[in-house]
Amino acid sequence: MTSTHPCATSPANTSLKRHIAFFDINSDGKISPLETFTGMRQLNAGLAFSAFTAAGIHLTLSWFTQPTILPDPLFRINVEGAERMIHGSDTGIYDKAGKFSLERFNGILNMFTAPPHTHIKFWEIVKMLNADRNPFDLFGVLGAMAEWFTVCTLLPKDGVEGIKREDIKGIYDGTIFYRIAGRKIPEELQDEREGNSYADVVKRGKVD
Repeated sequence: MTSTHPCATSPANTSLKRHIAFFDINSDGKISPLETFTGMRQLNAGLAFSAFTAAGIHLTLSWFTQPTILPDPLFRINVEGAERMIHGSDTGIYDKAGKFSLERFNGILNMFTAPPHTHIKFWEIVKMLNADRNPFDLFGVLGAMAEWFTVCTLLPKDGVEGIKREDIKGIYDGTIFYRIAGRKIPEELQDEREGNSYADVVKRGKVD
């Protein structure tokens, strides 16, 4: 299977762009509030939560993703400017260019979870958020809290153990969205998750 989404087929695109490509339902490179709402509903979020999340994301982040200083009148998110949505007081698992750092991911999860580090509990997320806070960064702190609240709302819990480590990784690489929504995971994303670099996937000819 080959993907036709521009953010899944270009090796120049980053993990963050491919992460949000799930919500670009019409694959035009721009995500509207309605597309975010629809994507949240596909992830089994309730009507009110989906509407609130879509409004919050687009009202606060749309402008930063635009190619010029002018805002988008429809509050759409420009996928090509996804890296400009990265804010302070976060985990740093995406670097400033929007690339996923497996080393950073493993370091964070190993630091804040209990052995054998296979799950993360709510109180461990709170501890991590507290450690990541930057001084005088209210926007970043609130953004990080909102993001992890959404993660806790959407992802299945493994009893008292909390959220599975692999499901958290699935948020960053985008594969968990497709699994929850019951959609086929694009082959290039699945290959990356299995340890193949995106460049290797392209080189083997799996991506057009």
